[in-house]
Amino acid sequence: MNAFKRATTNIKRQPVKSGLLLVLIFILGTVISAAIATRTAIVVTEENMMMKLPAVATLEVDHLTAITELELGPWDQSVWSTNRPTEMDISAVGNLPYIRAFDFYSRPSFFSTELQWAPLQFDETRIQGLDNYAINQIRYGTPSQGRHQSIFTVRGVYNPDITDIEAGLITLTQGRTFTAEEIESHHQVAVISQEFATINHLYIGAEFTLESLVGNIAKLNREGIFDWAYRFDEPFLIHEEIIEFQVIGIFDIDLEIDYDLLTGWEMFDYLQKLSMLNNHIYIPVTVANEVMRNAHAAELEIADELEEMFAAGGWDGSHLEETPRIDAIFLLYDPRMLEDFMEAAELLLPDFWGVVDTSGAFGSVIASMDTMLDMADFILLFAVGATIVTLILTLTLLLRERRTEIGIYMALGDKKSKILSQFLTEIFMITTLGLMFALFTGNLLSHTISQNMLETTLLEQMESETDPTMIPWELTLFNPGNMTVEEVTDLYDTSLNAQTILLFVGVSFVVTLVATIFPVWYVMKLEPKKVLL
Repeated sequence: MNAFKRATTNIKRQPVKSGLLLVLIFILGTVISAAIATRTAIVVTEENMMMKLPAVATLEVDHLTAITELELGPWDQSVWSTNRPTEMDISAVGNLPYIRAFDFYSRPSFFSTELQWAPLQFDETRIQGLDNYAINQIRYGTPSQGRHQSIFTVRGVYNPDITDIEAGLITLTQGRTFTAEEIESHHQVAVISQEFATINHLYIGAEFTLESLVGNIAKLNREGIFDWAYRFDEPFLIHEEIIEFQVIGIFDIDLEIDYDLLTGWEMFDYLQKLSMLNNHIYIPVTVANEVMRNAHAAELEIADELEEMFAAGGWDGSHLEETPRIDAIFLLYDPRMLEDFMEAAELLLPDFWGVVDTSGAFGSVIASMDTMLDMADFILLFAVGATIVTLILTLTLLLRERRTEIGIYMALGDKKSKILSQFLTEIFMITTLGLMFALFTGNLLSHTISQNMLETTLLEQMESETDPTMIPWELTLFNPGNMTVEEVTDLYDTSLNAQTILLFVGVSFVVTLVATIFPVWYVMKLEPKKVLL
């Protein structure tokens, strides 16, 4: 009689013991299956959430860590000015294989006595929690500075193709973008929005001027004048540079205002950034940097006066940077690459600097799901450990009861390998049957329990969330908005898939294999004489 027939005969001959082993494996397997199904569902849901994030990132300094480790004062800005990434650092990060496009840029402050701000058109009746001052600030931008209209949205770009176009924020509708030669050779050319062009009567080939101004606010303060708008008037103006630009391109904004996306001050930040985009003036970064260096040189001339003026507030002149401050934006091929990109980028950046993205919008949701993931991992490890120990003890006890049977087989000349084959066949037949039922039962259990637990955890997390969504200012227009409990649960799917089945089969095989090691050793050390005497 072969091992398989012996195994099936013994299972039929001892239905109670075989049934008890089957039930035990079924119960333990159900727990393992539920934990695996929950874990897989959480991982897949987080991946689906990541796919909803824009594949975009920027750089930011961990200011709290920096001031702690460097023992700086709480208002010390030296990390921003002396330890920030250079153009070479940003280029190195931008050339990582995760990146499809990147840009570094500077933002000089320009003013004009002629140009008007293009008001952003939106339905203010659909915006809750903002007063008229905030509404007007969104619509009309920064208030006028004396006789000058402030233009804070000039952006000097390194990427000739303009990364905002590649990111889907804007579309070029007329003219062209920059050439590499225009970027490198300080050409005074510009790309503007259609709204800005219309209100200022500009067109392709038209020329306009912007003014870079530096005023002596220390002198204003000494003379008792506290309206800083006068700093651009004689005798307080210490630097004036007038630059003439030619329009080479006009763009339209591709974004539509989703009034249900954000609320309160998050919506204010979003609309303010959209209003700035409506008035963006893109110029070559080389022109912007030169303007900023010239303004910096003028500021340095009054640095001592400013330091004396702000001494009581701890001002040390650290904002007077030796080189123009530059920012960066990176577009990735896939948002699922963000974590790997962050790790790789940190190796190329100065101390305390790292990559940030828009995942803060899903912060409370991810925190809730990570809590559940930790629970699922703990249950899985506990269930695996308990299953191994229980099976070892159970199988060993069952085999001890069958010592006489084993001794007879051995006395009749059966090899230990044949006896082991019989017992292993019995174990794997019962185990396979129990685990097969456990797979489906555990999946149903996971769907019922884990989804309810997820909803409860999400509601508790959202109710306790007091801080606004942490989205870097530069990425405000990419804000995906907070996810509702319903949206998360729609993504949460515990149905059986290939990943769940393969993981369950793999874990079950390892558990069964490990659990049979001791019983096998027990059988191998038995001797016929000792068993039968």
